[in-house]
Amino acid sequence: MRCVGWANRAEWQEVARLFFSGSRDDRDAAVARVDAWALRGTLPLAVESTAALVRLSELTAPAHVARLAYAMAITRFVNGFCDAEQVLGLAQPRCSWCG
Repeated sequence: MRCVGWANRAEWQEVARLFFSGSRDDRDAAVARVDAWALRGTLPLAVESTAALVRLSELTAPAHVARLAYAMAITRFVNGFCDAEQVLGLAQPRCSWCG
């Protein structure tokens, strides 16, 4: 059995609804709930990345700062999925995957 941060499927579905709501307050509530889940343990990468991107969408910063923040969040997302496929002891550098 896997331990997760949310109490039940209804809580999970409620946070998904809040993330994709048109209301900024709902999205803020979803991010806060995911932050609480993170305190309870590790989160699935997709949940963590969604929260990071939603948090960034509310960011009021200069354009260059926002671009860097988005680049970091997307890079973390991609690396998380790619690194999950690596096997300890047989891991290869990413540059070798392309050729």
